[in-house]
Amino acid sequence: MRNLKFEFDLFFISEAFLNEHQHYLINTLVVPKEEFKKNSSLSNVVNNSTYQTWHLTYEFVIVAEPGWYESIENTFKDALKQEMIDNGTQLINDDRLITSAYWDTLSEKEQISFIQQLDDEPSKTDITQFSSISHLTALHNKFPENHGANCLSATLYALTKNPFILEQWVHQETFMLFLNRLGYKEVESSFSSGDIICFYHDDLLTHACYAIDDEYVFNKQGQTFWEPWTIERFETIQNNRDEVNYKIYKKLR
Repeated sequence: MRNLKFEFDLFFISEAFLNEHQHYLINTLVVPKEEFKKNSSLSNVVNNSTYQTWHLTYEFVIVAEPGWYESIENTFKDALKQEMIDNGTQLINDDRLITSAYWDTLSEKEQISFIQQLDDEPSKTDITQFSSISHLTALHNKFPENHGANCLSATLYALTKNPFILEQWVHQETFMLFLNRLGYKEVESSFSSGDIICFYHDDLLTHACYAIDDEYVFNKQGQTFWEPWTIERFETIQNNRDEVNYKIYKKLR
């Protein structure tokens, strides 16, 4: 079952908020944004995905033990909740800020209901035409159990059928090294079955998907468990991306 996992609570705040309320934070850990991003025990795939940090606007992060938020004075508690909302958090349930302590008070049914509220819309693709690729159709519109599985691991799984790879948080250099080892090279042509389509922002690889044929691809939009694996028309995927440029990689040996 998908579940939010909190070792501690994170609160993403502005410098102005810190300056205004720092008297409440004397005995609390406050981490600058750039240092937070470099700290692997804080800024890991689970925390980044749970809080969807790429959607947040912040300069500092309060790192607090479970129960800290519930113990603070009500006026500050309300101000901190509003700060999180203003900065883009989606972890709000029935007007309550989701913390580790609050999450544990919810029933399993309530937890599942909240998680499903944030799910991406399922694909409407009719997959009966793709019976020959059962390792992909079996995943269509399914959600991973944990955060981390991303577009790059999904693409490599389409090539290898290795379920271990499917669940990994694969990064760009690892992905390109894998393609190179399999004999994939960039080509100047339209894509067809078995090709890899890579999206770029400037020179940075930002997304990839696997071509099932010259129209449909196997895809995962991101690294969270709110994004399912899908079989979708390439033009639909392209229309939902910000990147303008993409390249085609074909197996040449």
